[in-house]
Amino acid sequence: MFSSSQGQDSQSAIAVAIQTTSGKTIKGYLSTSLSGKLPDTMNNPEPYIQLMRPDGTVAMIAKAVIAQIEQINIARTDQLTKRIKTDSILDPYAVLGVSKTSSSNEIQSAYHALARRYHPDHFSGREIPPEVLQYVSTMFQRITIAYNELKPELDRNDAA
Repeated sequence: MFSSSQGQDSQSAIAVAIQTTSGKTIKGYLSTSLSGKLPDTMNNPEPYIQLMRPDGTVAMIAKAVIAQIEQINIARTDQLTKRIKTDSILDPYAVLGVSKTSSSNEIQSAYHALARRYHPDHFSGREIPPEVLQYVSTMFQRITIAYNELKPELDRNDAA
């Protein structure tokens, strides 16, 4: 039932966001059944699921406390996978290159700098290899998703 493997294999784990019955949201990589599909994993008879958190720790979560589970579709390219560590993919602070103690202004500045660097319009009209355009587009999507995930927290901090 419990796997001793700490490594993450793209064929045996999928990125998910789990909302518990208490309202807590947990993100990580769900170890899947042999089929590699979320429904098959959730419908197997085991009472627990194994989740690797972005920091590398492993948690066993009782299926009974899961209110909702969503697969996270992370934009990927070969170049992006080589550049970014797996455990930072789900961490919006790591995507933006800031610490968790950064101020709202630092986070916004980092977002704007990265968005300018990777915005697809910046590269339009140039003769650039398709894999570079795919990388730039993927990076821009990830940066935007990370900032949108932090935006509600930034708005709360600014209101305080």
